[in-house]
Amino acid sequence: MNNYLIRFDDGTSQNVQAACVEYSYDESVFRFRDGDGKAIAWVPSLNVHCVTDSKATAQRP
Repeated sequence: MNNYLIRFDDGTSQNVQAACVEYSYDESVFRFRDGDGKAIAWVPSLNVHCVTDSKATAQRP
């Protein structure tokens, strides 16, 4: 599992522990998945500045 940090436009942040994160263009959400591939959290991208882990940063398009 990886530790992801979600940074919001208002300066707040939230930690999420997940195996991976993906971005859905159709739904405009960041989707976090566990090791079995099950979605464990959905975060609408509207107020998200970026999602970071120790390897990469994903900003909303």
